[in-house]
Amino acid sequence: MKQILIVDDHAIVRKGMICILAEIVPNPAFDEASMGSEALLKTAAKRYDLVIMDISMPGMSGIETIQKMDSRTMPPILVMSVHPEDQYAIRAMRAGARGYLNKGAPLKEIAVAVTKLLNGDTYVTAQLGDLLCKELLRSNDTPASPPALSNREFEVARRIVEGRKPKSIAEEMCLSKQTVATYRTRIMQKLHISSNAELALYFTKNNLLG
Repeated sequence: MKQILIVDDHAIVRKGMICILAEIVPNPAFDEASMGSEALLKTAAKRYDLVIMDISMPGMSGIETIQKMDSRTMPPILVMSVHPEDQYAIRAMRAGARGYLNKGAPLKEIAVAVTKLLNGDTYVTAQLGDLLCKELLRSNDTPASPPALSNREFEVARRIVEGRKPKSIAEEMCLSKQTVATYRTRIMQKLHISSNAELALYFTKNNLLG
């Protein structure tokens, strides 16, 4: 029996995914989680053959959730999100995901991805493969290219754009308010902007809003 955990903050999405996977995976058993913290508790208490993970959830994002998992016991994770691959897929794979799919992917592609992960492989679309190659080449470029935000900086930036107050961000991410302020300064410097409004515009232009 294949143990599968579906992590998404929308119950209708979880139920829909269960219906889809029931047609793909022989003899499956499903658990559900509506947020990252719940997923961490479930994966710590039980061994899963596959985890389907959303990115945008209340509190901890899917990427943060993956980063907090024990790498020694981390189950195969397929991230499924509405976000475009060019903005989130590489972050997800770096965090430890074994595959990334857009939620609008055809059922045939979902079946291929799920089967690959259950067999111990990774799943990379042609577009993501191209992005990974470009990322590898870029890492060998001169340092003249603008530095990308780290995952931690990205999560702080995302919360700022969502309108969260520094105190709320600090509590949610287990940071001090001063550390949040330091991250904000670093984000502004890296992106060459000077206000939260400009940060929101940057997120909008680059399709980073969930």
